[in-house]
Amino acid sequence: MAQVQLGKGVLRKTFGRIKEVVRLPDLIEIQSKSFNNFVQLDFLPSERKNVGLEKVLRDTFPVEHNDKISLEYVSYELGDWECACGALKGVENRYNWSCSACKKSGCSRLDEDICPSCGKNTASYNVCKKCSARVFVKTEASADEARYSGKTYSMSLKLKMQLISWDIDPKTLKKTVKDIKEQEVFFADLPIMVDLYEDEDGSYKLGNSGTFIINGVDRVVVSQLHRAPGTIFTLSKKTKDFKGQACHIARIIPGRGSWLDFEFDSNDVLNVRIDKKKKILATTLLQAMGIEKNSILSMFYDFETIYAKNGEFYNKLGNDLIGQRLAAGALSKKLEEKYVVGQRFTQNLIDKLKKDGVTELFIRKSSVVNRILAGDVIDNTSGEIIAQQGMALTQELVDSIAQVNHKIELKVVKSSGYVFQPSLAITFAHDKVNSKEDALKEIYTKLRPGDVPSSKIMEEFFHNLFFNSRFYDLTIVGRIRTNRKLGLNISHEVTHLTNDDIVATIKYLIGLKERGEGTLDDIDHLGNRAVRLVGELLQSQLYSGLAKVERIIKERFRLQDNYGVLMPYDFLNVKPIAAVLREFFGTGQLSQFMDQTNPLAEMAHKRRLSALGPGGLTRDRASFEVRDVHASHYGRICPIETPEGQNIGLISSLSTYARVNELGFIETPYRPVVDGKVLDEVKYLDAYLEIGKNIAESSIELDKNNKIKSDVVLVRQDENIYRKSCIKKDGKNCDRCG
Repeated sequence: MAQVQLGKGVLRKTFGRIKEVVRLPDLIEIQSKSFNNFVQLDFLPSERKNVGLEKVLRDTFPVEHNDKISLEYVSYELGDWECACGALKGVENRYNWSCSACKKSGCSRLDEDICPSCGKNTASYNVCKKCSARVFVKTEASADEARYSGKTYSMSLKLKMQLISWDIDPKTLKKTVKDIKEQEVFFADLPIMVDLYEDEDGSYKLGNSGTFIINGVDRVVVSQLHRAPGTIFTLSKKTKDFKGQACHIARIIPGRGSWLDFEFDSNDVLNVRIDKKKKILATTLLQAMGIEKNSILSMFYDFETIYAKNGEFYNKLGNDLIGQRLAAGALSKKLEEKYVVGQRFTQNLIDKLKKDGVTELFIRKSSVVNRILAGDVIDNTSGEIIAQQGMALTQELVDSIAQVNHKIELKVVKSSGYVFQPSLAITFAHDKVNSKEDALKEIYTKLRPGDVPSSKIMEEFFHNLFFNSRFYDLTIVGRIRTNRKLGLNISHEVTHLTNDDIVATIKYLIGLKERGEGTLDDIDHLGNRAVRLVGELLQSQLYSGLAKVERIIKERFRLQDNYGVLMPYDFLNVKPIAAVLREFFGTGQLSQFMDQTNPLAEMAHKRRLSALGPGGLTRDRASFEVRDVHASHYGRICPIETPEGQNIGLISSLSTYARVNELGFIETPYRPVVDGKVLDEVKYLDAYLEIGKNIAESSIELDKNNKIKSDVVLVRQDENIYRKSCIKKDGKNCDRCG
């Protein structure tokens, strides 16, 4: 029987046969940590990271109008910060300090009373001269008062805004600041997580209970399990090619913005759908990105040159043929007896053919038919264009070329893989668009039917769809997963799409279809599914609310002529924010009455995961595969605890020892095994890092030195169970489902 000392004088006894290695984690940390990262309550404006509420406000503002006036965000303050008597106000006054040694003062966070100026331990925070109290945060009512009086436990959110007027020099077109008006504006009453407390460092934190009080009732915001942002490759369940096989699909999923789907139709033409709307040819999208039509094929395929003269077709002998097979009729009848038809070209074979005087290999007419031209076919004598780039060589065209007496050069797409024709080359042949302007017009009319605006407006519209971080956010998770999948090295700070992302996605998709290179993604694997915690859910709601606020600001800018007498508050309408917060906490699908049957039921409710809600699945459309237990759930999601009925598999619970990392992926603890010995070190792995690892059970018998007793043990590798020697095992799981 093991004994574990917990707290002051509390002895917890465990009667389990398995030794406790990992302490039971803080079970509601996933709720409180996420909300604290979202609000960043006890932080100076200069200390705040670009996450949560700060990121939402920075992405929305500034709002400009005709380069004459702009409304800009400076900082925010959550709650009423003041001393006991109310003389000192604001979070900045909480961190004003002075040093008794060097007599200097400043406003910053002190590290153990060490002066940032002289380095001595003589600095201290300033207190109010009247009440001798330091500035602290107040709430309108305590949690108990909010419950009894039927109020919402909240704090006021105030923004410091600037209204900047500009003057433009008509000659140089340079902008100069004409006037700046700064004002603190009430923005919303933001519900906060119960309860407010002070941690060991003296900083205020929220959420030691993990619940919200809305109109006097305790509510829990359930975490949402959804598809992680990034690039995924799957097979279509609807579309099939002419052979009856499922078509490949590539999908770029952002955290915020338009979805981009690449899919093949039954004729092997590659199309793009933006937000699942009308089809657009992939080559049209590439031209809209600024890529010249003539250079598209060279980005995705290699070329080879075939020569035609006096009715015969041939190509030159060279090292580029290595790996291909020797075709029948490629050599003269005398030489064909010395070589085996069908053998692969190697360096030795090419050298041997050159010794025999072979410089050209003949090609049958039937082998030239249906090849795709990589460049225009021009008659050198007359200058006539016989065939254009992207065309397929038909039997009639091949016959007409064969009748020409002089030499003609045919540049064709190199045949590779298992397909009849290169799919992007077929798409190229179907594409009638020849310029960037025409491509932008094609995309704009498909997405917004009606009158066609100027080319500048269309270009700005297309740029805002994918390449503007204000309207499109791939998130850091999406950037990491996209780089990892496509082998890119783009900075994690670039969270919008780039041309390289789209080109690499098309290359990977073509490689999958034509050559079988790459791997398909399992969308139900936890490496492709992330958890949206309460902070991220609130962030997405505020984005939708601030989009309405931005439209109102622009409308008021347009209607006003005299900006000189107006203040920032005159342009802000905060009602949409209040409506969004009221709808999310009051009637939202993920905001639920807390299960108060007993303390264990409360804890389980706070660790619940739901695949439903905004941006998630619906009960009616969820397939069996989504609901089913997956091998990657092991140690992360309980396979047993799920409701019966239509919600089965869509509502689940985190395992006891599982935790959610900063990127939103669920991790579970493992103990490494080295040469048959189980180490006391504990490593947390997410589902992606676990791929390929050998995982043994935590109940394996160990001796006194933590060595595994049996020589051969059962291990799990991904979805398969094997018997393996314990010396080669990578990790031993120490997790149990809770």
